Amino acid sequence: MGAFLRSSALLLLVLAAAAASAAAADATDSPSRPAAPAEAGEAEAAVVIKLVAAMGGQEAQMGYEPPLQHLSEAVADTGSLCGVYGFQCSNITGAITVIDLANTGLSSTVPEGWTALASLESLTLSRNPLIGQLAAAFPDSLQLINLDETQLTGISPVWRPPKSLERLDFSHNRLNQTLGDWAPWLAEAHSLGALQVWNSSLHGTVPLLRLPGTLEQLDLNENELSGSLPPDWVLPRSLARLDLSYQRSATNPGLSGSLPPIQLPPNLYSIDLHHNALTGEIPVDWLPPGEHGTLYAEGNSLQVPNGPLPSPLETLVLDNNPQRSGRFPAGVPVSMHTLSLRNCSLTGSIPAWNMTTFGFLKLDLANNSLAGTLPTEFEHRLYATQSADISFNWLTGPLPTWPPADPAHHPGWPTLVVMPQQEGAGFCGQVPSWPIYHRVVPGVQYTTEPLHDGDLPPCNSSGQHAAP
Repeated sequence: MGAFLRSSALLLLVLAAAAASAAAADATDSPSRPAAPAEAGEAEAAVVIKLVAAMGGQEAQMGYEPPLQHLSEAVADTGSLCGVYGFQCSNITGAITVIDLANTGLSSTVPEGWTALASLESLTLSRNPLIGQLAAAFPDSLQLINLDETQLTGISPVWRPPKSLERLDFSHNRLNQTLGDWAPWLAEAHSLGALQVWNSSLHGTVPLLRLPGTLEQLDLNENELSGSLPPDWVLPRSLARLDLSYQRSATNPGLSGSLPPIQLPPNLYSIDLHHNALTGEIPVDWLPPGEHGTLYAEGNSLQVPNGPLPSPLETLVLDNNPQRSGRFPAGVPVSMHTLSLRNCSLTGSIPAWNMTTFGFLKLDLANNSLAGTLPTEFEHRLYATQSADISFNWLTGPLPTWPPADPAHHPGWPTLVVMPQQEGAGFCGQVPSWPIYHRVVPGVQYTTEPLHDGDLPPCNSSGQHAAP
């Protein structure tokens, strides 16, 4: 028993000595350990204050306290910027992860020094009158850079994106660059998922760029791009949304020529080409193959594809594409929910297509030269409609009466704008109670009012609009 007690006591002495040795080692090595949350907060706060000072943060903005003064007072009170409006920090390390300095009056170039914020994930400097080009290095942890509405003139050829960058917003700036100028950094943006450059005076043609293989959203609308799209354009398989709209303006002709052959990414669901100067027939391979496929191409000189529209296309908007002779699609898929062909030089009668009870939510065929009566199948195609507009054509005859809607399948009361038609044409006879027929209010754009029984002239013996 005594031997057992002596051995137990010896074991306790050894454990105590080991614990003391470990404590001493910790004390000796403490300078090389990661800083405690409070220490990290103070160090990074000093970095931020230096960066804000370099960007002119000592100036007041719209009556607010200058950001440099505000941040300095916060650090003096708490020792960090965690909890200050616009800042977020890690709960574990205390390191800054989010900086939002939008609309704070920063008015210089974007300085160097951001790499000291090694845990930064999101940086917003939008709505500040910054100047020059973006050249500063950022920590590889950074995922979001928002430089919207900052008056920057471009991205420096030497700039390289952070390895984790997922989204860059460079909209509403004063770029003096082409897309080709961005080729070096785009080739290294291996995590980029969204590039937004709206209304930023980006000019020149669309070159054959090596876009990031992770890119899902490319928004370049309201710039000054021109010329034809490249014939061998390869889009990343990850791309889901492409917006090249509103390049045409009073000073820029916009994108022109025909749409080249292309193999679209399998998940691409939205293409916006409206308000350009594109011409010719839309190739079927330009119709988005992704679920809920949508193509907006109004305000060009394009024509619908020669042949039936494929599924799963849901939305096709080609308003204001006047041609010498417009045409309807040869067929419309069951997936089609919105078809808008307003002012497209359409002639002849409205086709029956392959009508089904699951049809358009919206149909717009106004301002064309359509003639004849409404096809019997028109009722079925519009059974689930929310709105249709066939005004300002040469259509005649009585308005069809539909059977009462089935509430289980009908989303709402359908509105059909049918009047006025061109002078000398028009519908006649009774105005059915279902669906709800409307006419455009004279002299009031985009305003309609219901038609009532008695508003239409009687039909003649041929079932046509009676001559006055």
